[in-house]
Amino acid sequence: MLLKLALIVLLLFPTHWGHARSRGERVRIGAWTMRVDSDRFRDQVRCQLFERNVSYQRRALVFHLPRRADDAVYRIDGGPPMWARSDAMELADLGFTLHSDDLANPSGGLVRIPQPRIAGAHAVSIEPRSDVAPLRFNIDGFAAALDAARKAGCGADAFY
Repeated sequence: MLLKLALIVLLLFPTHWGHARSRGERVRIGAWTMRVDSDRFRDQVRCQLFERNVSYQRRALVFHLPRRADDAVYRIDGGPPMWARSDAMELADLGFTLHSDDLANPSGGLVRIPQPRIAGAHAVSIEPRSDVAPLRFNIDGFAAALDAARKAGCGADAFY
């Protein structure tokens, strides 16, 4: 009886031995914020790298725009215009879904640009729709922030 009571007490109170997960603190690297979480149970490192309306996921920069960004065009450092949808196959290879359940706006306001395309870039301008003025995103310091994340143990597949 005493053994059953002890077992019930152990199950009612949270323990650290069940699923050891270390919540990482946020570290600022210029305009970028890095967070590294350790999951000792799964022996994994999970990382986040982001700044205001931009995040890094699955080897791509993800720009968070107003929800009605349904036919976006972007320019990298004032270069030629690129349809966001032209990256679909490369993004699918990286594990991104091509469409959401919203048929009227399948992008959900997200523009994803594969990392190799923005290597060495300073700014990305995105025109969410043809009737909306372009939005400019300063991505200076991204390469340094990504390098710091890698030194903190964030492998290419650790970003979510």
